[in-house]
Order: sequence, then structure tokens, then C-alpha cells
Amino acid sequence: MVRRKHARLIKYYLEGASSDLLQLTPKLFEERFRHERGIYALYKDSGLYYIGLTKSLAGRLENHMKDHHAKKWNRFSVYVLRQKRYLKPVESLMLTLVKPTGNKRAGRLPRGASLKPLFREELLKLKRSIRQAV
Repeated sequence: MVRRKHARLIKYYLEGASSDLLQLTPKLFEERFRHERGIYALYKDSGLYYIGLTKSLAGRLENHMKDHHAKKWNRFSVYVLRQKRYLKPVESLMLTLVKPTGNKRAGRLPRGASLKPLFREELLKLKRSIRQAV
């Protein structure tokens, strides 16, 4: 039997790391993530605080140690995707599902992909037919 290899979305990741890792191993982190695009999540203890995407994971997380998000998170996760074109759709899906407190903007899913108008129209037709039958 031949096993098929499925395309893997994630190239590699680091989950639930302490923010101390950025300060204790800055060179290693910089070498590994400097040119990596990806999605990252910031946590305050075990609660999700913020989700973002960036062209440089190392630089972005370092900035968040000093910007308006500083002191609002103490753990992080990073996800490097194999294909850049999936970064924004995956981030939007995550934001739509989770709605972290630190994100001001919600995820934007493609409007044309929504099935809500189809079901809304079908429900209206059903309601009309019920009214006419009564």
C-alpha cells in the first residue's frame, strides 16, 4: 500500500514559550526567526491575548516587548507556514474564531465565500410559503 504525503501547512512552530526566552536567548531566536514570516500568538499566563502576522517573527516579538502590548503578555507561540499566501487567511480565521482581547480588528473572511445570504434567502422563501399555506 502506498501512503500519500499530504502537504503540510506548517513548516515549524514553537508553542507556549516564556517571554523570558526572548531575553535569555536573543541571538538564537534572532538567527532562527529573523527572516521567517509567520503567525504569532501572545498569552497572558494561559489566556490568549493577541494574534498577529509578520514578515519577521524575531523583530515583531522584540517590538511587542516595548510597545503598547508590553507587560500584557508573558508567553508566546510562533507558527511558520510553508507558503506565504496562507498567512493572512489563517490569521483572519483565527481572529474570527477566537477574538483575542488585545486585537482591535476582527478577522476578515472573504465575503463571497459566506453562505449566510443563501440560507437567509431560503429561510425567507420558506416563511413566505408557510404564510401562503395558512
